[in-house]
Amino acid sequence: MALFSFIRPKDLLQGWYHLNSHINAILRSASISIEINNNDDFDNNLPYLQHFCSQIIYLRDNRLMPRSRLDLRSFTNIRYLYLAYCSKDQWEHLHPRNQPNLTRFFSLSPSSSVYERILFGEERFSNLISVGYPRGATIQLLHLPKSINRTLRHLHLYSASNDIISRLVEHFPHIISLSIEYFYSSNASSVSTTTSNVSCLTIKHMLSSQMDFDELLSSEQFAHLTKLRVAFNTCNFDQLAQTLTKLPCLRLLHLKIRTYPINVDVDTIRLQSPWFLTLDYGCLVNDKKIDRILIVKTERE
Repeated sequence: MALFSFIRPKDLLQGWYHLNSHINAILRSASISIEINNNDDFDNNLPYLQHFCSQIIYLRDNRLMPRSRLDLRSFTNIRYLYLAYCSKDQWEHLHPRNQPNLTRFFSLSPSSSVYERILFGEERFSNLISVGYPRGATIQLLHLPKSINRTLRHLHLYSASNDIISRLVEHFPHIISLSIEYFYSSNASSVSTTTSNVSCLTIKHMLSSQMDFDELLSSEQFAHLTKLRVAFNTCNFDQLAQTLTKLPCLRLLHLKIRTYPINVDVDTIRLQSPWFLTLDYGCLVNDKKIDRILIVKTERE
């Protein structure tokens, strides 16, 4: 049965169904994953979305302007749900009664009230472990009640500062993984001393100074950090080397530096910290362009 989960739904329906009753029985219990990238893709996948609706466990709809929308009530076994855009009806149909097994959810378009219902409503998703907040909604988290969905382990934020992260740690004490699309400067003068359980931190775009980032990592709230993935526009390696010494539990560092001097001495930087021994040149594909960047990928046992 696991083998059929790796075969495209189109091939399952057109190539395997109706061969015999035994295979049909296996296919009716197979887990199905579907990704939709545009409206034509949706039209092509519609027969399989309808036929396998109760078997779909992974659904990613990347359309920002969909011609037709999915009826979420039919996906009764969904685990992972990514919806770039959702209608009002779809948000109303997103409910523990309709998707009782939902574990991961993210969308770019909902209002903060939708997330309030997911996180703080009386009827919560009992299996939800990962949720993503869209642009403009993160700040709403800071004014919500303390009683939250305790099953959450991963939080994906569109943007956040030192101050917001510190306050979120207090709201979500059980979070072990935090992903941030854009990290920006804050007017806050200090960072919380609350110790969190966050062991994995990912920052995809750095809009703040490295000093703000170093202050964040030097605080008590990341004392248990084991995995760090971050992208810098520029990097002060001396400063970063000092910061990394304050992370005794760190086991994995993935670092990208987009801008650096033409005459950068890679060999000398490698000697500044054991974490920099893997420093080398790499490539970053951005808007169909290929930029040469510096990359660190170091992992300790």
